[in-house]
Amino acid sequence: MNVLIVSDFQVYPPINGAGIAQFGILEPLSKQCNISVLFHQHFTPSDKELDELRQLLPDVKFYTLNGSDKKSSSKTLLNSLKKSVNVLKKLATDTKSFVKNSFIDNKFESRNDFDGNLVKFHTFLYPPNSKQKIDKILEIIHNDDIDIIQLDFESNLNIVSLIPHHVKKVYGCYDCQFYRVDSFIKAKLTQSEYASYIRDYVKTLEISFLRQYDVVIANTEPETAVVGHALTAQGERSKVVLAPYPVLDKDFIELDRDKFKRPDKLLFVGTEYHFPNKDGVNWFLEEIAPTIFEKFGLRLHVVGSWSQETKQRYKDHPSQVIFTGFVDDLSSLIKSSIYISPMRLCGGLRAKILTAMAQGMPVIAHSQSLIGNSAKHMESVMVADDTASFCFAAEYLLADLDRTFNLCKNAQELMRTRYSQAFVAEKRFHIYKKLLK
Repeated sequence: MNVLIVSDFQVYPPINGAGIAQFGILEPLSKQCNISVLFHQHFTPSDKELDELRQLLPDVKFYTLNGSDKKSSSKTLLNSLKKSVNVLKKLATDTKSFVKNSFIDNKFESRNDFDGNLVKFHTFLYPPNSKQKIDKILEIIHNDDIDIIQLDFESNLNIVSLIPHHVKKVYGCYDCQFYRVDSFIKAKLTQSEYASYIRDYVKTLEISFLRQYDVVIANTEPETAVVGHALTAQGERSKVVLAPYPVLDKDFIELDRDKFKRPDKLLFVGTEYHFPNKDGVNWFLEEIAPTIFEKFGLRLHVVGSWSQETKQRYKDHPSQVIFTGFVDDLSSLIKSSIYISPMRLCGGLRAKILTAMAQGMPVIAHSQSLIGNSAKHMESVMVADDTASFCFAAEYLLADLDRTFNLCKNAQELMRTRYSQAFVAEKRFHIYKKLLK
């Protein structure tokens, strides 16, 4: 079985949810089928990183739009991701710059014209992919005798129309676009007729492309249902399958009760350019953080790239929030933090929550952040949608450390059994195998 995965965002190093989603399945999946990967032109690894991938994934062929065919050569996943901090910072900066320029018009945002900015979220509405990229895909399909092509993320959605008939087509739907716009409306970020128009316009285009795929992989139950319903309403057979993306093996940290500390801070990891991050952090700081700091003394540490404008806005905030920028080593923060996910806009599975659970941090999350996550309230996670429930969650986690440790153990076990790289890759392999029957 020969599979081509056309990637988007940063696959390696996997520094964000999109990268983890793509990178996490490559090593275990490559043991079951022949994998070729075409990198996004804006996120092609450096020569040094490609050398690391040659050692890390000996059975995967890597292609770039510079025409180089990179085949990896040896070593194991265990030695893989000890990246230099400078490289990570550069990648994050480059990623932020590209996405900011491609998706978000800050002039709209500064005028609070949210509706005017809506269309910026949808990359498949932009001009078609480049001739160079299309030619490269067709070349790989021919040279590697590809049986299945998987096109991930919305910027690759429209490529389906050029794929030869004999090649099975899979779409990795990590964030259904019309469903996202609908979440903006439901969250009352916009109530205009224009927003509804954009939602319906995006839906029409998105569904027209999705109809051309043999299988659509969704990461959450709601997106599986919504996309499935939209396709069957067009007379299509059911072809949407639910399959989460993984937690990286290297993110599992052994838990030790003797070393488990009482949390003394809140932690959020994410960059401002991803709009649900910005909305969630702003909502938390405006609505909840001052009360949490006053009652429990817990300050929020926001790790990642955030604008000077946002930092200045919250400089003298009563919650005493700290924007740390990029941190060289998160281990000290992980050991004594409660991880929060205040993101209230729907989207794909939240990789940062999965990672936090694997690392053994107690997690408080908005219910919208947990869509697609099997964690249960007060068993492996605390759910909080407002100030009162967030205060209850914080008090619950601080009052009894044995109880909190057990909650973290439950969360970590859930990640091992339902979201490990091996488990997710096996599920993906079965999807591929069924396609070729």
